[in-house]
Amino acid sequence: MNGRIAWLVIGAFGVILVWVLYEKIRDAIASGRLMLTLFRWAFVLVGEIVFLAGSALVFLGIGKLRRQIRKWQYRLPAGVTMEMVLRESPYELAHFQGEDDYRVVDKRTGEFVEWKDPDGAKAWIIRQYLKQRRNEQRSRISG
Repeated sequence: MNGRIAWLVIGAFGVILVWVLYEKIRDAIASGRLMLTLFRWAFVLVGEIVFLAGSALVFLGIGKLRRQIRKWQYRLPAGVTMEMVLRESPYELAHFQGEDDYRVVDKRTGEFVEWKDPDGAKAWIIRQYLKQRRNEQRSRISG
């Protein structure tokens, strides 16, 4: 579904909702129960906004958003891709059959760290790579 179509659907839903609210409020004023009706519709509106926001996040791909945030967060040096870091690092991502967790194994020592998702494990590897690189630069400068 195209982004413009999604906004068109959301806009149409909003217009219909406003029209229904107008009718209900007009009837409530006529029957003398305006405050009760306003509170009910405020509750419904908040619920709908939460539902639509959640649906929009799922629809737009929360996974894609997370990957973009991690990419921005770790700010890899120019010309260095995430794949290069994962390939060159002394860490290996392992997933054992029948287990939900992912393990990052240090090839040098055999130690491992457990993660619930592969994205988190990859982010940990990148963090370690950047820390190691920063320490190497500091030791060159001070040495």
